[in-house]
Amino acid sequence: MHLGQCSQISHVNLNNVFVSRLPTEIPRALLHLMVSFDPAKVSFLDLSNNAIAPNGCQAISYFITKASNLSTLLLNNGGIGYQGAQVLSSALKCRGNSLNILALGRNNMGGNGDSNNKEAGG
Repeated sequence: MHLGQCSQISHVNLNNVFVSRLPTEIPRALLHLMVSFDPAKVSFLDLSNNAIAPNGCQAISYFITKASNLSTLLLNNGGIGYQGAQVLSSALKCRGNSLNILALGRNNMGGNGDSNNKEAGG
């Protein structure tokens, strides 16, 4: 069975799964994973401790805008940076302020990235 057949998945824990991937492979792998889940069903998503980087934030932001029931988003220690924070902030603004938990620690976002996410409800 593949992920596309698991339409009832609501809790997605992908913490530290990209340990042996090259940084150039991660955005594409993330996109494939994100489109495999039904965004309307997922309420918890943990992508912490992965080298997401700014490019990987595009795949995550696509999912965020569609995930109407997402209440917990954990992206700690992903190397998101300022540019990635901007991408995530835009996605969070599109979906409104319905997250209960948003964790973005240890991402080197700098002062501007932090304020962007505060505006989006993070």
